Parts: sequence; C-alpha cells; structure tokens
Amino acid sequence: MTDHDAIFLGDILSTGYFCAENGGIRPGDNVAVFGAGPVGLLAMQSAPALRADAALRGRSRRLSAEAGRGVRRRAKDLTLEMGICNARNYMAPLLPLVRVGKLRPSRIITHTMGLGEAPKGYAIFDRKEDRAIKVMLKP
Repeated sequence: MTDHDAIFLGDILSTGYFCAENGGIRPGDNVAVFGAGPVGLLAMQSAPALRADAALRGRSRRLSAEAGRGVRRRAKDLTLEMGICNARNYMAPLLPLVRVGKLRPSRIITHTMGLGEAPKGYAIFDRKEDRAIKVMLKP
C-alpha cells in the first residue's frame, strides 16, 4: 500500500465509505452521489465495495463511475441520510480493501506540493483551479 493511499484511511475515505454505508446500499442498488468533491468521489468509489452501481457525472469517469442521467424532477422514493462518521472505527475494515486495490483513494489526488507551498495549494483547491480535486502536501 502506498503512503498516498494509507493517508486517506483515517480521514475522507472513512467518511466517504460511511456515507455509502449509511445510505443503506444493498447489492445491485443503483446509487447517485451528489457532489464531486473528495468525499463524494470516495463515497462513489466505496459504493461498489458495498456491491452497488454508482452513477456520478463529470470528472468521476476516470475513477470508474458511469455518468448518470441525473435525478428527474419530482423523483419519488428518495431518501437522504446524514450522520457523523467515527473514522477510527472504519480504519481497520477499510485497510484490507485498500491493500488489495478494491479501494484506491489516492486516485483523487490531482496536485502534489511541498509543505512550503501549502498556501498556494489551499488557494488552488479553494478556487477549483486547474481541475483541482485533492491537493497533497508533502513535508
């Protein structure tokens, strides 16, 4: 496992997986993920680990998602779930999924910069410049 994959275990991968799990995904379900930020992309990546089909538009195609038709107006039977993720509880179960490549969280890294460039990295992410998804800072 790379350091880049491991770093996400206790943070946004746990949160994304929690979101997918909290949605009550069952095998064969179709899932729409709203929001193509780092957590949304990792929730989308986690849905197949729960044996569902994820649909997300745009940049997620390179992360193995299929572009969906979108959600129609007046759609019925939609459920929204919210919760607080205890990332520590997810680290051990997610570790083997990352180790065998079933989850590859480092795929969302679009920029890698030195720690001294942190202000620039945050600005790039904040303004979504250069198609930024996740900026990795290295010491």
